[in-house]
Amino acid sequence: MTRWSPLSLVLLLSGCDIASDNAVEGDHGHDDYGDLTVGTGSKKQALTEEGRWIPSAELTASSDQHELDYDGAPPWDGGVNCADGATPGARTLKDVVVGGFSQVASVGIFNCRVIAGTNSMSLHSVGRALDVMIPTIAGDADNGSGDPIATWLLENADVLGVQAVIWDHTIWSVTRSPRARPYTGESPHVDHLHVEINESAAFEALPWYDAPVGPGPIEPCGVLPADGGIVDDGPCKQLFGNPQYWRAENAGVGGKLHWTNAFVSADPANHARFVIALPAADRYLVEVSLDEAFAKFPRTRYRVQHAGGEAVVVVDQGAVAAVGGGFVTLGEFDLDTDNAVLVEDNADAIDDDEDRAIVVDALRVTRVSTAEPVIPVEPEQPVPVDPELPEVPVDEDDDGPILDGNDPGAVGEPLFVNVSEKGCRSSGVSSPLSLLGLALLRRRRR
Repeated sequence: MTRWSPLSLVLLLSGCDIASDNAVEGDHGHDDYGDLTVGTGSKKQALTEEGRWIPSAELTASSDQHELDYDGAPPWDGGVNCADGATPGARTLKDVVVGGFSQVASVGIFNCRVIAGTNSMSLHSVGRALDVMIPTIAGDADNGSGDPIATWLLENADVLGVQAVIWDHTIWSVTRSPRARPYTGESPHVDHLHVEINESAAFEALPWYDAPVGPGPIEPCGVLPADGGIVDDGPCKQLFGNPQYWRAENAGVGGKLHWTNAFVSADPANHARFVIALPAADRYLVEVSLDEAFAKFPRTRYRVQHAGGEAVVVVDQGAVAAVGGGFVTLGEFDLDTDNAVLVEDNADAIDDDEDRAIVVDALRVTRVSTAEPVIPVEPEQPVPVDPELPEVPVDEDDDGPILDGNDPGAVGEPLFVNVSEKGCRSSGVSSPLSLLGLALLRRRRR
């Protein structure tokens, strides 16, 4: 299994399904994605290399050792088996790709269609393939931009659940040996990577999806104290989507917040993730901060990913802001060591007169005690004996102590005490009460 560090992870998926080496995915369909996310398309790494992309010998050897399932698409049957949209894992991978690779021009996932030139369903139809578009250089593949992405995918295919990649005349898939070989399909894949993920990745059943991280601006998130704390600007507050639609303001917790506008869509575009890393599992109160000047949208959706699954909480940000803003409660949740709260920007419908601004400021978690309080047990004190009283002989026929208030072994105040320890004046002699007690004890033990 490939070893990886969170800093090395980056995710890319592209769009051509693999029924065989010559399977063709229609590039004309790229503009049809309903969930297309636009990147910057920067060419800072632009470089064209002669010939097809060939993974290094070391990468080929390591990627051949990955053990993971390949999950194909169901029958086309006229499109009746198409999903409703992109799977959660594919959306998470897209977020990391766009956030981590500035050279990505756009990423699309869902498109209900067949593989071009065939009657086989495309994995785009079930939301498990991504087209990651890389601008070409005079019609040739930009290897300086695309190769690092393809390399990272192969290095970490088992961690990410990546079952196939096509890039620059080369195909890699877990179903063949050797896994990397020339791709001779009609589409050479010089302007995008096609990446497929299996069902475990699609539904975020692999550990990486609990706290996804990538290269560049996304850094490992620090662990909060056991009693909780505040997640604000930094690696634990992650913004995804087109950066031009995120606005920063000098307000809120720590003097800085972000906001974007809600829009009508089945899937989120610009959205945020608060990563909650804790030293141990416990129950916590989860709250988010809203600033009265910017929080407006009445149906802002939060997804709280906790130890028991996921809870969806809808908050009227405008109503909270109207009463002064501040921290608003999402609820109490059992959290483990890796948790997250997502803030999404999509809605089923928006009225023309509704304010659309969604604020992403800070998140606060506070540990809630649910266990019964532990009452400290006082250590048992030795029973003091009046030094002037003779030692009581042990009856060999004794059946053991009688545990009541008149026995020295009973729980409670010992019978024999020096009267000075009770706050009375000490006379230096035994009191009548103590002598009476001695006589009773001797009789009792017989």
